[in-house]
Amino acid sequence: MSNLTQQQKSNKVKNKIFEFMTLFSLVFGLMVGSGIYLKNRLEPGGVLGEAGGNPYIAIIMWLVIGIVSTLMILVFVEAASATKKQGHSTIQTWGSIFLGRRVGSFYAIFFIMFYVPILTGIGGLFAVKTIFDAADSLWGSDWTTTQVKLISQAVISITIIIGFILLNLFSTKPGHLIQTIFTFFKFVPLTVVLVGGFIVNFSGGTNAFENSSGDWKIQYMFLTMAPILFSFDGFIFAAALQKDVEHKEVVAPGLFFGVLGVSLFYVLISVAIFFGSSDGNVFTLFDNLFEKAPGWSFFFKSVVACTVMTIVNGYSIVGPKGVQASVEDKLLYSKKSSHISHKRAALIQGVTTVTIVIILMISSILINNDLITTIDFISNTVTVIAFTIYLTIMVGVLINRKTNKVKVEKIKGVFWYALFPLAFLSFSMAYIYYDLFSKFSSPETMFYPIFFITSVIFMLILWMINEKLMAKKKG
Repeated sequence: MSNLTQQQKSNKVKNKIFEFMTLFSLVFGLMVGSGIYLKNRLEPGGVLGEAGGNPYIAIIMWLVIGIVSTLMILVFVEAASATKKQGHSTIQTWGSIFLGRRVGSFYAIFFIMFYVPILTGIGGLFAVKTIFDAADSLWGSDWTTTQVKLISQAVISITIIIGFILLNLFSTKPGHLIQTIFTFFKFVPLTVVLVGGFIVNFSGGTNAFENSSGDWKIQYMFLTMAPILFSFDGFIFAAALQKDVEHKEVVAPGLFFGVLGVSLFYVLISVAIFFGSSDGNVFTLFDNLFEKAPGWSFFFKSVVACTVMTIVNGYSIVGPKGVQASVEDKLLYSKKSSHISHKRAALIQGVTTVTIVIILMISSILINNDLITTIDFISNTVTVIAFTIYLTIMVGVLINRKTNKVKVEKIKGVFWYALFPLAFLSFSMAYIYYDLFSKFSSPETMFYPIFFITSVIFMLILWMINEKLMAKKKG
């Protein structure tokens, strides 16, 4: 009997360790994505560009946002526990539970109409642009005309987006397989970056630290947040992983150390990129590292392009699930019942995504004479809005601690975990929104606040229509 008890204890410990490591690795797989490629560069909208060309500010902010995300995940573990037995673990559902059904409905409209389409769009556009830029580096920029490149990139990007939507229309199994394979593939170029950055630096190449502007302005720290938040946005999906965990005591430490590990990994990657390039761009690092073998640079850029396409694939899976969850949790109007098929949800999300992406592509061509600049800037704004939503849900979780209206599995010390993220994000978001509206002062940048205001008005109109239809159905 004693031996049996000892064996059971041993198995329990092994299972706990296995579940802890599973959570840790899943967080890495979810969070370590394409943000480091899309946003870590010396251009407006990029991390180094928003940091005023000062890599030290960029590194500090990578670390600070990492700490904020690490603390936030513990608050969202408590939020996600509210839907353990009933409901979907989505932001809109948590908003409905902690802040009210109408708030959840508005959040659902935001994620379906803007968040998913814009992040899908930037994934498709950036992947194609990466290949074309790699071809320019290998064969020279005159291998074809600018107009042909623009048209080709537009057609290929939309084709890729539609292709992934159709791939996951009837079943998500092919999409899940692709996502799993490329989750491992994405660490190949990241490993090359991590090692290659230091190799280039020790070989005497010019780096971002030597090229630093030396400016230390407080606004740079706030502005750097938007592109960095883009890279950390996947952490919110990690909170829903606890549903499949048997030993609940490993959830909080597993997610905590997972997000913390990703944060430190991002800091190391950023340091390596800044060591290996003067502009903080990972593709410049590849060119510097493989200066004598440009074919290898083209190869790794192509691998990056393939991994970036997992954004498109991922949101063609997640997007329809969000539509289904919103209908089933009675956040969105459905004519016949509170159930919607995956196919119909995928069509709704797919048509919405393609329409929004085409509108933004046309806007970018008219304003910037390229395809990606507008959607790149807007993706930062959308991420900031998403984190504003996360902020409100955190407040809802803390209020629930006082009211106890929602049954949750309480995380010890949740008030202390929430304190720094709440204070830091509230102050930072206020400045970021101020900076957004200050763009009205220039004809070149006024499109962005106009787009923001127009989008909010459009969402409010859709929300009011949804409320009216739901009230009519109920009454």
